[in-house]
Amino acid sequence: MRFARERRIDLGRPELLSMDMGEAAEYWKVPVPIAKRDRKNGLHKRKQSEIEVANPTSGRTVE
Repeated sequence: MRFARERRIDLGRPELLSMDMGEAAEYWKVPVPIAKRDRKNGLHKRKQSEIEVANPTSGRTVE
């Protein structure tokens, strides 16, 4: 098996590698593609009993 010769690629501006999406969008003057996640939005994981009550056709019986 023969491998191609290793070539170096000039990165140009290494600081571009450490940017987050917002910084990169600002740098390239494009809209931010995604919004930050809001982990404190008040949502919580539903309990199994809440799921079963909300969807009684799920096949399980609530006892």
